[in-house]
Amino acid sequence: VSDGEETWTIVMIKGWTSAQWKDIQTLCLPETMEIIGPYAFADITTLTKIDPMFPAAVTNIGAGAFRKGQIAGDLVISNPNFVEIGDQTFSANESVGRLTSVDLSGTSIARIGDSAFYKQDILTSVKLPAESTLETIGNQALRCKNLASLTPEEQPALKSIGEAAFSQDTALATGLIATNCESLGKTAFYQCSAFPNFVGPRVINLRNQTFQQCTVLTNVELNAAAKIPNSCFYNCPGLVRLTPTCFTESQIEKGSFFNTSSLVVGLEFPSATNIPAAFHTGDD
Repeated sequence: VSDGEETWTIVMIKGWTSAQWKDIQTLCLPETMEIIGPYAFADITTLTKIDPMFPAAVTNIGAGAFRKGQIAGDLVISNPNFVEIGDQTFSANESVGRLTSVDLSGTSIARIGDSAFYKQDILTSVKLPAESTLETIGNQALRCKNLASLTPEEQPALKSIGEAAFSQDTALATGLIATNCESLGKTAFYQCSAFPNFVGPRVINLRNQTFQQCTVLTNVELNAAAKIPNSCFYNCPGLVRLTPTCFTESQIEKGSFFNTSSLVVGLEFPSATNIPAAFHTGDD
């Protein structure tokens, strides 16, 4: 940027500046841009285009920076020093977002924050780095109805998946192999009716309804000490293989395996009292 006498290089846009730009439709970012502050362009519902999306120099996009925006197209972030998509960064909130794909393969992404892509309901794919760096998927982070693929499927760096992280995504057809994941939030994969398998041999902490109504889910691997809470596998009729196969009475709650008839023959219950507890809804 120049005033005719002096020249400045723009590397940052401060946060909370959206009031100055409330009617913009296109945002042109300089190639030198590195930091976009929190809520910098939040709640600008007229914003439909960022050019380029995003400059290669970008290392940080703050929480809520483009919340409620209607940015359309393919989002690509390629800086290897980029490590986090903040809370609500691209959340569409009440409206339906217009992003179609997200490519983070050139980054070192470690966290996708709470509601980062919430209601981006025409988003179909998210591509992560080939060498796993992602550690956290936040609450409702990828709650997008038509997200069909999250690749690569193997994510050994992943440690936690938050509440409703993928909830009601009826298109998610790629499984997830998270060998170091330890916790899954409530309704994390609720009604993900195309989700085929989950491998998490270190997962001990699960919450209610984690896999409820994952109707084509066939294979799940958890830690032997995992507790299976209420409705965790409620109405998963396709589930044929669950590791571990043996559960004590303290590990299961009522309704945890309701309507998982394909799985019954594969489980062991040292106490017969576990069977009605696990396969009954507890409503009467």
